Amino acid sequence: MIGIGLSPRAARKVPFVPTNLATPCVGWWRADRGITLNGGNVSQINDGSGLARHIAQAVAAKQPPWNASGGPGNQAYIGTFDHVIPQYLTGAWTQAQPIELWTVALPSVADRGVGTIHDGAGGGNNMRRYVTGAPASSIYAGASLNNEGDDTNQWRRRIDLFNGANSMNRVGAAEVNGNAGTNAAAGMTLGIYGDGSTANDPSDMRWCESIMYSAALTPSERLVLDDYIAARYGL
Repeated sequence: MIGIGLSPRAARKVPFVPTNLATPCVGWWRADRGITLNGGNVSQINDGSGLARHIAQAVAAKQPPWNASGGPGNQAYIGTFDHVIPQYLTGAWTQAQPIELWTVALPSVADRGVGTIHDGAGGGNNMRRYVTGAPASSIYAGASLNNEGDDTNQWRRRIDLFNGANSMNRVGAAEVNGNAGTNAAAGMTLGIYGDGSTANDPSDMRWCESIMYSAALTPSERLVLDDYIAARYGL
């Protein structure tokens, strides 16, 4: 009997990464890859999408601490961000809607914001703000999608779709839909609700990962990404 087998390389399953989806990944930042450390603090996170949308902090006192383990699934995380200084990482670029953003983070102090992507107009026009002790908000050009699914001191997988009147915010299993405006994104900020020109609602958060796509994911793609988050973080 003649058997035909696969080579060890062909038989080996290739690990999934967020850039594997058909929908283009236009930003990918993770606490254990592409990190530049200044002592024990993070001065830069390189973008894994291939678009070089890195986020950084040149001022040593404003660089948040890095932890090799202790996050969900015992993964690496960045934080706790010091809200008094405040500590944050930021980068500037432009991305038109639609945008779908996935984030794994833990907002840890009530009424502190966690800015993620912003539209370049300072604190009031940020695309994403996580608030504990109040509804989570997706804020875009003055419009908000409020979601009661956010909880203090819990690691969560959060999804935001910015797509005009067809926008969506999901925290855990809680989801809201509505119109979040049409502005393009102008950058990425972790640790403050602002673009660096203002330091609104500085955060005591901890953060693991953010992934951004240039269109709404298909239902099957969301299932794949859900599996990735669940396998990596247990969320």
